Amino acid sequence: MTPGDRRGGTRSAPEPGGWAPRQTLTTRPSAELVDVAAVDRVLVHGSPPGEGRDLDLLVRTSSEAAIASALLDAGYHRDGHRFVRFRRGTCEQVELYPAEWWGLPADELDALFDEAVPLGGYSHLVRPSPVHTLLILGRRVVEGIGHLDDKKRHYVEWAVERDPKVWDHAADRAAAWNGLRSLELLERLVGHGFVPTTVRARIIDDRLRASGRSPLRSHLETARQLVPRRRRPVVVALSGLDGSGKSTQARLLVDAFNRIGIDCAIEWAKLGEDRRLWAVRRTGARLLRPLVRTRACSEEVSGPEATLPADPAPDARDLRTSSTVVATAWAAVVLASNVWTFRRNVARYRGRATFLVYDRYVLDSAVHLRWRYGLRGRTASRFTEALVRWSPRPIRAFYLEIPADSAQLRKMEDHLDDLERHAQLYSAELRGPAGAGVVVLDGTRSIETVAALVAAEVWGALVERDRVRHRWLRRLAGSV
Repeated sequence: MTPGDRRGGTRSAPEPGGWAPRQTLTTRPSAELVDVAAVDRVLVHGSPPGEGRDLDLLVRTSSEAAIASALLDAGYHRDGHRFVRFRRGTCEQVELYPAEWWGLPADELDALFDEAVPLGGYSHLVRPSPVHTLLILGRRVVEGIGHLDDKKRHYVEWAVERDPKVWDHAADRAAAWNGLRSLELLERLVGHGFVPTTVRARIIDDRLRASGRSPLRSHLETARQLVPRRRRPVVVALSGLDGSGKSTQARLLVDAFNRIGIDCAIEWAKLGEDRRLWAVRRTGARLLRPLVRTRACSEEVSGPEATLPADPAPDARDLRTSSTVVATAWAAVVLASNVWTFRRNVARYRGRATFLVYDRYVLDSAVHLRWRYGLRGRTASRFTEALVRWSPRPIRAFYLEIPADSAQLRKMEDHLDDLERHAQLYSAELRGPAGAGVVVLDGTRSIETVAALVAAEVWGALVERDRVRHRWLRRLAGSV
């Protein structure tokens, strides 16, 4: 369940008419691609092909470059050891770890590959032997998540089934992995126990020191792995006419990244739709009703013989639509509410999501300020500048461009004249502050094509953000 699913206010996007649900992608195509490119054994140390959401591989130097080249030629995007490909509305991921990263002695590393069990249907892909399955799980579970889920428990059962004395055999090899304590705690986890964080910290710190890290660097790396990081999510904005496909693209983007373990959620914040504004609107209507009554009476009473209007207290909205001052004041209240909603949602997802997808954002709010409240000229510009300045800056923003008549076919309840006017306002705002950095995409292209373009742009932005953060952390560590 994603953060957005747990929240009551997330708007679920309906299936677009005439579009068949996408096929579920598995890791088998990626596995076949790697198997063809490899020149020697490749260890699948995570879920076997077809069972998990990604493919975790340990490779030797002889195969690493060939596999990386094959993945890039097949359309994968690279970020260090991670390779991702966006297609058919979802995502495929391959994680390619050089064998040297595990810090094992040369003879133990050779044994890891030589004793591995071949995977049926593949020439070069293998899975760890029963002994190495326990050693890998000991490091991954005890030093990682700290508990044994059903999938990893199944791997333990497989190892014990293949070798009833596997725990003893693994203990004999654990010294080379600096993992004897991890193996002992893994055995305790099989009995439904748990590993305290302090114990996990000592195990990680001991292994890092054994690998040659200084005490300070070992402490910092241990803290990085175990201390929860409640980072504020970044924003991805999707804008466009009603019927342009914003909701569909938002859902596909979230599904693709959730598939590879990057938590994200969808929010919808149309201008003026905050429930808290309803109470303010009712209060304002009561305060303005005497003014409306006076205004209505002065317009109806034209002489001594004239009669009072049948409804002496018309809706206060009449005064708002006829008074520039009232309309501008109310627009300022709506703008403040809109910005507050943006910022509140980002703060609420802190530590729960990597990024937040907004179905409508600053560009749409700027258009609706002009449309609903008739803001023009300098006043409209000031409102837009305030909206841009106070709202969280999106890491990527997209405008799905689509002709008004095409949008009207998708949203039959919207009038064509209104959609054409909205399209003109969007074009104008794209040239102003609200359009700065917005990527314009052709919304008439296929859903899967647009989804792949959006996901690739967001992936690149996240990669760049991580690189900037890592450079800053390295400088900080160097100064320490």
